[in-house]
Amino acid sequence: MKHILVLLSVIILFINTAYAKPNIWVLTDLSNPTDRRTGGHPQNDPDDQVSMASLLLMADQFNIAGISIGSTDRQDLRDPMPFFQDMFIKAYTNDISNIKGTHAYQQKLPVFWSSLTRSGKPIQFNHNDNYINIDHLETIKNLADFASNNKVYVLNWGPMTEAAILIKHLISTDNHRALQNTHIISHWTMSFIAQGTPQAPYKVANCTDDLKACHYLHQQAASRHDVKLTELGSIGQSGLVNGSIKNLLPKSAESSQLAQIFNRAKFYYGKPDQSDAATMWVLLQGYHIALDDFQHNGKLTQDEESFYQKRFLQAAPNMMESLKNAANNMAGSTMDETKICAAFTYVYKKQQHYELYAPYKNMRYSIEDDEGNTVLEGIAKGGNEKLDLPIKAEKSYSVTVEYKNWHSHYWL
Repeated sequence: MKHILVLLSVIILFINTAYAKPNIWVLTDLSNPTDRRTGGHPQNDPDDQVSMASLLLMADQFNIAGISIGSTDRQDLRDPMPFFQDMFIKAYTNDISNIKGTHAYQQKLPVFWSSLTRSGKPIQFNHNDNYINIDHLETIKNLADFASNNKVYVLNWGPMTEAAILIKHLISTDNHRALQNTHIISHWTMSFIAQGTPQAPYKVANCTDDLKACHYLHQQAASRHDVKLTELGSIGQSGLVNGSIKNLLPKSAESSQLAQIFNRAKFYYGKPDQSDAATMWVLLQGYHIALDDFQHNGKLTQDEESFYQKRFLQAAPNMMESLKNAANNMAGSTMDETKICAAFTYVYKKQQHYELYAPYKNMRYSIEDDEGNTVLEGIAKGGNEKLDLPIKAEKSYSVTVEYKNWHSHYWL
């Protein structure tokens, strides 16, 4: 009998270990989308809004140990926390309150504004700093402290500054346990097939925003067995996102507020852009693509990137189906559409033309020149669309966008 009890204990321990939720820590350049750059575009790419909604829909599969937002190199970034609380925390709290019975979603989400941008002047990686003392970088210190006692996957959605400082701090302080516990999964910090080329694979936005951090992290992973970095390349965009175009979340799923954000925050070229969420999908089972399929030394070849692009294209419909099921499980009260309009509508100059981003179809727009003459008007198709206007100096055009009982004014 004693031997049977011992055997049962071992089996139970094995099951609990095998099905333990992975700890994740997200480094995202997500910002308030109404915080705009010169030219009218949000400070940071709204793909992080969609990726965050995707992650939170699937949050029952993880232990979210930390979310560091505003992890970017943008100057004078406004505090993104009020927006995140009002948009994401409220949506998440609303959605999980609709689930009947017990559920595996954690009640509270540990979210904080990245130490990199709190001062207004962003901090970039300094190769000459040993980062032994990081008390002034509270969010990175919190991650280092967590990794000292727990295995953690660090999902890198933007520049590699925080991740590089973390690794250099752990190396400089001989914190081998935390190094062993940390596995960084990075999206699009190198690519041979999108933005980057075979001749210049690091010429991609997330790498060039802090090139020293990007190179340091890849170099350390290539030379040290205790630094684990998985580079996904562009496959979140060129595979997962492009593979979603025929498998969208239906409007009926928007009884989940997180699904509303997913569908509306960045719907470019006929599909929602959850590209950074590739870092979480490789941690989930059942999609025939997993973290262990990739190298853990920061290396990625062109053949590997092309191969996993195709794998994500094949897996995307099942991933979208999982999101739909999660949204239906959270069905309840929807967010006021005017809140979505106010947060995610914008007009901006893109290279040598102008674009409107409209989160809903049938949004009316009217554009006047600096003399008050209407020069363009129309009804948006939903998503991004080009505006046929001659390029002029900034604030030469006044743009009014309307949807039902909502309207707002913008400048081009």
